[in-house]
Amino acid sequence: MSATRKAVPTISRQSFTKMQRAAFEAALERSRVKPFVAHPGPQTEFLKHNAFELLYGGAAGGGKSVGLLACAVQGVNYRDFAGILFRKTYKQLEEPGGLVERSREIYPHYGGLYRTGDFRWRFPSGAQVVLRHLQHTNDRYSYQGAEYSFEGFDQLEQFDEEDYLYLFSRARSRDPRIRARIRASANPGAAWLLDRYLPWLGTDSELDQKGWPRAQQGEELYFIRENEEDILVEPDHPEALGRTFIAATIYDNPTLMENDPDYIRRLKALPFVERRRLLDADWHIESAAGNIYKREWMVIAEIEYPVLEASVRAFDFAATEKETQKDDPDLTATVKMGRGRHGTIWVVDSYQEDTSPAGQQRLLLSYHESEPRNIAFCIPQDPGQAGKKQAVDYANLLQGRTVYTIPRQRDKVFYSGPLSAAFEFDQVRILKAPWNPEFINHLSNFPSPRWHDDLVDAANDAFYALTTWMKGDKGWAL
Repeated sequence: MSATRKAVPTISRQSFTKMQRAAFEAALERSRVKPFVAHPGPQTEFLKHNAFELLYGGAAGGGKSVGLLACAVQGVNYRDFAGILFRKTYKQLEEPGGLVERSREIYPHYGGLYRTGDFRWRFPSGAQVVLRHLQHTNDRYSYQGAEYSFEGFDQLEQFDEEDYLYLFSRARSRDPRIRARIRASANPGAAWLLDRYLPWLGTDSELDQKGWPRAQQGEELYFIRENEEDILVEPDHPEALGRTFIAATIYDNPTLMENDPDYIRRLKALPFVERRRLLDADWHIESAAGNIYKREWMVIAEIEYPVLEASVRAFDFAATEKETQKDDPDLTATVKMGRGRHGTIWVVDSYQEDTSPAGQQRLLLSYHESEPRNIAFCIPQDPGQAGKKQAVDYANLLQGRTVYTIPRQRDKVFYSGPLSAAFEFDQVRILKAPWNPEFINHLSNFPSPRWHDDLVDAANDAFYALTTWMKGDKGWAL
């Protein structure tokens, strides 16, 4: 009697559970590589333009990075084509939504194979596109002797002008069918970029001062470089290089508008200066005194004392001592904040004085003795080993109190963003007290070389600790 072979059951989508079918469809969709199709408008114009140097810039969300990636593969059908795309750091290359991840969505359609360890795409013709960084000044010399038909810079405002211009020397082509090109994306924020693209971005007075004409978006002008200055010349000048600018905003990116319609709301919630740059594409707004903390945002409340659910006192310790009458050293400052029942942030105390390191310790200990133990203290941690040691030494003085250290690794304007936004959107109140004028004057005049920023630093740290410490951020309970 012959054995009967059991039929192997086939798996169909219909046999999946609802959850399995959804997972299967999602995986199938991720596996499909779709050809890149540029959006009509600025992105299409960016890809078609023939200028040697082109900046695709303006507001956030305009589709600049993906446009840059698409531009980099326009020559991959030629064997001798070599392209390079830069971010400031390798970490930025590999971030979610960064050039590495987005290139995986586009380049396989062109036959590209990616070498993970080398950050390199190779194409059937023999062409290649590499992803690189320029984190340190001397990194530009790593590319001596290399030649690239295409050079792209993502977020050019983060780069130094010297690095950018040096790499013009690497832009060259061995194939007469391939024109060497420079392409970049950028948001407002770098003064040197505004100067470089002044005909497209400058005010009338700035252009009159330079004697340059107003250029329209996509209009190509020609320049030569003499004595570290750009000189506007006619197109037929033997040394002229063409340059142009194309603007883009989130409204030019229907894909993002459809996939994440709330992104505009998040841009509108940014601090004043960043909102003007990233939503309104304002190239002239500066982190100047009066723009970070506007005086009209400061609301003083005449009440006895607010009911607070949590409180924190932050300190900023002076790094220098006064040695002569003419010296104007940093001050030691402290700011106390609390969070009310409905989420309102209260500034309830502020103080600063010129004191020695020994005086700093006495001040810290005096507040440690007078403040209830349930009020957390916040101590800055400056970069380097000395900053870490100082933070540990001060924290060890505060037995029985929760102490938070705030590492400071970026500029003061950056750290002011969250508190600035909270003031602007009416989320902060200042308890009426004699110290109010000093506190408000120092915030509203930040940043300015004529005003100390110690109170600003302490206020920013207090706000950061108050709005994050209960969510598991790093702190020491001593």
